[in-house]
Amino acid sequence: PNYMTALTLNGDASLVAMGDTNGQITIWNAANGTSLFSFQGYSDAVRQLLFSRDGRLLIGLGSEDGIATIRIWVVN
Repeated sequence: PNYMTALTLNGDASLVAMGDTNGQITIWNAANGTSLFSFQGYSDAVRQLLFSRDGRLLIGLGSEDGIATIRIWVVN
């Protein structure tokens, strides 16, 4: 089964980022629950997600073949 493993809001609470056990990351519109986009962030589980203060970056901690990996993505 696939489970949510990480969840975070951006600074103005307009976006929600969710990570799961399969390494998938989904960005949602917090106001209406619409999925805006989804991407494969890691080969294994997403462990932590955090938006930068200005909301332009999403920082993630996950696992790639058993190795802890930090990644940063630009959120448009």
